[in-house]
Amino acid sequence: MADELIDAMNKLHQELVEHPRLDASKIESLKALMADIQQVIDEQSGEQPGASDSATLSSRIQDYVEEFEASYPKLTQTLSMIAERLADMGI
Repeated sequence: MADELIDAMNKLHQELVEHPRLDASKIESLKALMADIQQVIDEQSGEQPGASDSATLSSRIQDYVEEFEASYPKLTQTLSMIAERLADMGI
């Protein structure tokens, strides 16, 4: 399960590189989201103590899905996949 999430995170990173039309602030926001997701993955694997708010994380992902849905369908699909994997992990 975590491997699928990591694969989706790598895909998201690649898509950010491939979408030069995204403005810098959106890219930075998505990178911050990816860092927060990585923190949750680390917490789930016991590498770090749990301090993140998974409900807020899920909400942030959903906000991005809604924001990018029309303009960036591939990016939206990857964000949705990440949200599903997090939900599968109980996050």
